[in-house]
Amino acid sequence: MLKRLLDRLQGRAIKACFCTLAIHPPYRRRAQMLLADAPALPWIVLTDEPNDFRDLSVRAIRHVPSGPMAIDFQTKLPPVGNGPAYHDKRFVLQMALEAHLA
Repeated sequence: MLKRLLDRLQGRAIKACFCTLAIHPPYRRRAQMLLADAPALPWIVLTDEPNDFRDLSVRAIRHVPSGPMAIDFQTKLPPVGNGPAYHDKRFVLQMALEAHLA
């Protein structure tokens, strides 16, 4: 799907900003792979380790999670709610919208 989008955008001005939340090592690795697949697109990443993204063309912003994360659900909490970091995703989406509208 990403490849199809990149093919359609080739040679066009991009009027979008992509975003992701990358907290804890497995999610940072996945985000790095995603960003490497689409280096020409504008990205915002909320992460606990912005330095992990310093070699990529991305706006990496330090973020301290405000809700439970996947590790908490796996080790401490009973299964409830909408899943890990559900509410934290809204912060990166808000930043992407603000960047796009600015």
